[in-house]
Amino acid sequence: MKTFLRLTMLLFLFPQSFEAIGQKQCKVLLEGISETYQGGCRAGLAHGQGVAAGVDRYEGRFRRGLPHGQGTYFWANGDLYQGNWRNGERHGEGTYFYSEGEESRELSGRWQNDEFVGEGRKNPYTTGHIINLKRYNMNRTDDGNMVLVTYYTHNRITSPPRDYIFQINSGSSIRVGQSAGYENVIFPAIVTITYTHEGLVRVRFEATINEPGVWEIKLYN
Repeated sequence: MKTFLRLTMLLFLFPQSFEAIGQKQCKVLLEGISETYQGGCRAGLAHGQGVAAGVDRYEGRFRRGLPHGQGTYFWANGDLYQGNWRNGERHGEGTYFYSEGEESRELSGRWQNDEFVGEGRKNPYTTGHIINLKRYNMNRTDDGNMVLVTYYTHNRITSPPRDYIFQINSGSSIRVGQSAGYENVIFPAIVTITYTHEGLVRVRFEATINEPGVWEIKLYN
């Protein structure tokens, strides 16, 4: 009982000392961040979510003592990598922020065995806020620099409402058949369309088109 009480008092008076002992038993195998560690541990090695530091600093996932999974590495010189790791090396999608002289630079894309191998593939388009729209279709139909919109009511092509507003960040307005839009568009194109359907429901459609081409957007109400 006396031994238990003494141990309890030691833990109460010197909790940081016991924590330090525990952390020393959990090793990080990457030299630049091997001095201190706080986080998950398995079989004496950093494993799971954790923070390690030395000359540099790392915050993220570990496996068997090495950065593995999503994490951020901070170099002592101010450089930073944020992305995926495998066995202590940059591997997968990630972004490296660094400086050349007084200029800040960024290298974003795919990494393999700690080497940058190419820019990541962007989605042809992404959508933003879509409010009170039954459905939509977006298709790239040809090479070029045009964005066209066709308006449907009850699956039939109709003229858009009077308060119909089609905004885009570049280009000249055109009309092709029953579709209206813009030509000479510079991509990525940011599209915002708003109108009131049947005089009652306010509709909003937002999209960013990354890949150049002739794009057709069909809005169904």
